[in-house]
Amino acid sequence: MKRLDMQREAAERADAAATAAAEHEAQERREQRKHSRYMAGLVIGAVVAVAMLGVGVYVAKDAWWLATLLCGPSLLALAKIFVLRRSDPDDMKFVSNVTRASTNSASQTQLPSP
Repeated sequence: MKRLDMQREAAERADAAATAAAEHEAQERREQRKHSRYMAGLVIGAVVAVAMLGVGVYVAKDAWWLATLLCGPSLLALAKIFVLRRSDPDDMKFVSNVTRASTNSASQTQLPSP
């Protein structure tokens, strides 16, 4: 009887150890996927930001208003969304106000085309 109880306890310990190992492995895989997703977002954010900046500089001569939109606060807001993974409602209000102001000021300083 005692030997049977000991075998049962040993089997339960082995099952508990196997379960704990499986949970640990699953947790590790979840953390690995989370890290991969975070790094992918970081890389995508950097690529989008550099592309917006490059295109903004490229089109600045012909379409100043587009360059203002691409290189202005919207660039910072997009970088904040991708890198920090958060966006506050006040950010979008700030972006729209600053973009409007920069577009208005840029339109007033434009020289007429020859």
